[in-house]
This record gives sequence, C-alpha cells and structure tokens, in this order.
Amino acid sequence: MVMISKLLTFIDADFNKRPLLYVTLAFIIGIMAADNGVIHPYAAISFLAACVIGIILLKRGMLIFLLLISFFLAVPYYTYRTGYSPEHIKNFAGTFDYRRMEITGKIAADPDIIRSRGTANIIFEAESFKVRGTPKINTCGLVKLTLKEKIDYGDLNYGDKITVYARFHTPSSPKNPGEFNYRKYLERKRIFLLGVVDQSEGDSLEKTGAGEKNLFVSWTINIKHRLLKVIERTTQGEAAYLIQGVLLGEEDALSLERKQQFRDTGTFHILAVSGFNVALVVAAFFFVMRLLKYKKKFSAAVSIVFVIIFCFTTGCSPSVVRATIICVFALTAVLLERDADIVNLLALSAFLMLVFDPYALFDIGFQLSYIATLGLILLAPKIQEYLGFLPVWLGGAIAVTVSAQLFVAPITVLYFNSFSTLTLPANICIAPFVWFSTVAGFFQAALGTLFIPLGSAVGYINALCVAIMFKVVEFFSSFSFSVLRFSSPGILFFSVYYISVLALVYFRELYKEKPVFNAVIFTFLSAVIWLAVFSEKTGMELTMVSLRNANAVLVTSGKAISALYVDGKIDAYEVERKLLPLMHKKGVNSLSVLVYSAEFEDYVSEFRPRETIKLAELKNRNLRVSGMNDSMIYIGGEIILGGSYGKKNFFIDKEKLVYGLERQTVFFKEVRKKGAFIAKFDGKTRKTAYWK
Repeated sequence: MVMISKLLTFIDADFNKRPLLYVTLAFIIGIMAADNGVIHPYAAISFLAACVIGIILLKRGMLIFLLLISFFLAVPYYTYRTGYSPEHIKNFAGTFDYRRMEITGKIAADPDIIRSRGTANIIFEAESFKVRGTPKINTCGLVKLTLKEKIDYGDLNYGDKITVYARFHTPSSPKNPGEFNYRKYLERKRIFLLGVVDQSEGDSLEKTGAGEKNLFVSWTINIKHRLLKVIERTTQGEAAYLIQGVLLGEEDALSLERKQQFRDTGTFHILAVSGFNVALVVAAFFFVMRLLKYKKKFSAAVSIVFVIIFCFTTGCSPSVVRATIICVFALTAVLLERDADIVNLLALSAFLMLVFDPYALFDIGFQLSYIATLGLILLAPKIQEYLGFLPVWLGGAIAVTVSAQLFVAPITVLYFNSFSTLTLPANICIAPFVWFSTVAGFFQAALGTLFIPLGSAVGYINALCVAIMFKVVEFFSSFSFSVLRFSSPGILFFSVYYISVLALVYFRELYKEKPVFNAVIFTFLSAVIWLAVFSEKTGMELTMVSLRNANAVLVTSGKAISALYVDGKIDAYEVERKLLPLMHKKGVNSLSVLVYSAEFEDYVSEFRPRETIKLAELKNRNLRVSGMNDSMIYIGGEIILGGSYGKKNFFIDKEKLVYGLERQTVFFKEVRKKGAFIAKFDGKTRKTAYWK
C-alpha cells in the first residue's frame, strides 16, 4: 500500500505540472473503448454527468474527475463523429458490385499524381449516382478514383465538379488472418467506394465546372503546384523527386526500386515531410527574418503565419499538423515571453487533432509521429549526456537518431513485420544530408520562384547532396541481412520493451531517486518474463489460405513445427500481403519445412525454411518432423503434406484438405470464394471454421 501511495503521489505531482498529458491519455483511452464497443455512448453520457456533478458537489479530487470526464466525453463524441446520414453512400453498398454507373461529385483534395505508374488517385465527394436508364439518386460521401491516364498538376483541381462513368465497388474485406484490412483503412479515412477509370474499357471522366471550395486551401494547393514545378525546373531527374518528397511530401515520382532501398535501410521516413522537416523550414524562415533585422516578436508572429501556410501546402499529414501546432504555441510563447513545456504542447497537439478527427488515432502516420517525438523528448537528452565525449554535433545527431528509432522500432515491426538491422548507421550517415537538403530545398524553391537561375544554382548543390543520399541507401541496402522478418509482437512485448528502454536510460535516476518505481518495474518485468518462458501454445492448427490462382496451407504446432505448402501461380503481392503476414500472425519467424511448386521458386528465401521440397521431388523424398504432444508432419512418397496431433490427423492433395477420422473434406475452390479455412486440434477436440 505504501508503494501504491507513493506512486499516486508522484503521478498527482506530475499531473499538476502537465495536466494536458493525462487528459489527452484519458481521451485516447476513451476513443479506443468506443471503437471496440466496450462502453455504450448513453452509458458514457450518464457517467459524464455524474462526474460533473461530483466536481460541483465535492469540490475535491479534481485529478480523478477530470480524467474521467475526458474518458467519458470521448466515447459519445467518437460515436457522433463516426456516424453517417441515411443518404450517405455507405448505405448503398449493395448497389455497387463492379457495375458501370455514373457518379457526379466534387474533387475533395488535391489529386495524387503517381508518375512512376502513369496514374492518378482522386478523392471526390459524391453528390449523386445512377445506372444509365434509371433515375438519379442523391447521395454524399467520399469516393476514391484511380485514373489510368497521365495528367499534370492543374489538369484536375481541388473543387472541380466532375462526372465519372466507370465500374465502382465497395472495398473488399481481408480473407486471411494477418492480411492488411484495406477496407477498414479506407473507412477510417471516410472512403466507402472505389472506382477505376480506364478509357480503353469505355470509361470516362468529364470536368463539368467549378464547385464551392475553401479559398485558402485552394490557394495553398496552387502554391504547392508552383513550387513542385520550380523544383523540377531547377533540378533534374530523381534528385528533383526526392527534394519534392523531403520538402513537400511528394515522393510518388520516385521509382519503386528506389523506394524499396529506403524501406530496406529504415530511411523511408525522410521521403515524407515530417515534424523535423517543418522545424528546419520554420527555423530557416525565422533566421531570414532575423537576418533582415526584424524584431524577435515580429519574426515570431510572421513565422506563425508561415508555418500554417506551409502545413496546408504540404497536405496536412499527421506529423506536419503535430509539428505545426507545437510550432504555433512555441512561437506564441515567444510573443508572450513565456516558457513552453514541450510535453504539454505535444499532448495539446494530439488532443486537438483527435477532436478534429478521432479516426486519426488509428493512422500509422499519427502513431509513428507521436511515438518518435516522445522518444526524442524522453531519450535524446539523456543519450547525448552519455555521448559527451563526442563533438556536440555528432553526439546530438546520434542521440536524435537512436532515440527516435528505439521508440518507433516496435510499431514498425507490428505493422510491417520487418526491421532494418542497418537503420541506425544508415540514419546517422544520411541525417546531415537530409537536414542540408531540406533547408537548401526551401531556398531553392523560394529563389527559383523569383528568378530561375538563382534556384538552379542552389538546386545544383542540392542535387550533389541528394546523389550522396542515394549512394548511402544503395550501399546499406546491398547487404543481404539489411532486413529481418519478425512475427507480430503482443501487448506484453510492448510493455517490456518500452519500460526496459526507459529503465536503462534513466537507470541512475530510478536507482537513486525513485526506488519504489524501480521496484515496480522489476516486479512487472519478472512477471512478464515468467509468462513468456512458461507459457506455450498447445495443439496443431491448419490454415487453408485464400489466394487467386494458387493453393496454400500453413500448418503450425506450438513453436516446434511449422510447414507451408504452396502450389500454383502466385505473385509478389500475395507473398508480401497474404502469406508472410499470415506466417507472422501465427508467431512463425522461420519454417520447419516448405513444400512448393516451380512458380514459387523466387520467394523461397523470404520464408527462411530449414527444409525445402519441390513438388516434383515428392516421390523421391520422405521427411518427418516431430514436435511436442505427439505432433508430427510427414511429406513425401505419395503424400504432399500430412500430419497428426494425438489421434487427430489430416492430409492434403492437389484439390482438397481431408482431416479427422470422419475424413471431412474442404476444397481449395471453396476457400478462394469464402476466405481462409482454419482447423484446430488440441488432442481432445477439433474446431473448424471459415475465417472472418
């Protein structure tokens, strides 16, 4: 009890110092509770009213009541913001089944031009739809359109009214465990309909006029288009595309091979405008203002206007909005001659973003942005202290890189099941050039707007910097061990990881000043380690995977056995988006055995199998893999893949799975239509079902 009392005293003292942090955390928990249906909105409103009455009557316990109000307010607010009107296009989902129809609407955002593919993605607000020969139906809601045609900046603009005749469909749900849920991803961006315009198939897109639009947003988009063209005129080739990405977040023109190099080295984040880029650009602007002898307060006021314009110009991504809010309040503190607490500002920016769009919480850009910034705040100063023997600029660069990477690594593994082993040296080597290229890109675009030769002079120097960046990522991505694959981590891993990192960095303070907190950490870590060591999954599980033109089955038995059978035509997309995520979802990092056809040859190394057998070699080979609890997998002879767990058994042939003493059968053609089929054996019972 003494330990808990001291811990609550510490939290209460910190709450008085940083109230926005705790209020925002409570609001986030409330959004998560609402999203998972943990508490009904009406119940939350009742509790909210009780909390308000409690504050009025008791006039004490402000900490608890404020946190509860923030939590219970988030639940009905989230429900309200994620509701839709009866005429919303979501409610007509059954109408759109790859049918050709005409939809009219207004472009809701700047079209995303993908030059590497010669296509463009257009988000537009639907106003009506109809099948030819039927009456028009009024509607509302966002539609994502893929235009298979090369267009340039300004051909289609934000606010333009368009009429589209094409095939439309609702986003499909995933059919396999671990598969990326593109439908939910789009729903959280409030997009419920997809369409493709291909003129060779008779589709059409016609611009019918100009609709109502936000003049400020339209103005910033025009600025963006102008700056993009200036960069292309003052720098040539891929160097221009990377500068566009670093400065304005437009990296789509880069080749797929080049993007993969950045992904493999853990440096892909530099291709999008981040909060750090915003800070560099604003610092450069503030420096110019001061260089021109303007007073500090006037420079801060003008910089506030500039950073807001820059935010809208770059497209208002979560990291940019977060940095913009922090910059605005930090510059406001300069105007008011007050000190600003960075943690409070970070929490305030998150709270405002979630009030504007509660779905932002589930955006990976939002999560990575705030986790990385939190890492910089908590770890960078301490790490730089340990690196005091290095020059300040080098120690600072290493501290910033290490702290950000340490905090985002688990999130990266969670979403992508991969980790770049060379991310630390690659980021340290490339960071100075990113800083230079961002600031140089700012002056290149600004001077080029005034006088192209001046912009070209800066662009020439910037292109040399970009060339070095390309060489760095090429070098680090050339190593075969640059990327490691992992299974998806659980909540216990996240808890242990972050507490361990913080405990190691703050070891001195925890040991000397907070022995109680240190004891809590030690107890928690001991409990988690005990669970990890002594808990073992039992039983055997079979998953028939839903693929377009191939048959595949993954078999797992605890941590001892894992086998994958693949037969048929398969491409890199299905390997990366279906088979590998499924394997990682089941906690498998490498396979015991892989049975595959010739079409799968190029992807074998991705699965790191200890044994491989080609289907053509089955008659000449026999292989048995034994595990715990009488589990066994056998391959060879006339058997493609068979196995047993206790008295339960199964075997697979070219067309079907047969399991159990009753010889129940599931055909692969059924799995393609319905989704993955899962069978679980635990020695006594058997559970089977199609995955949903």
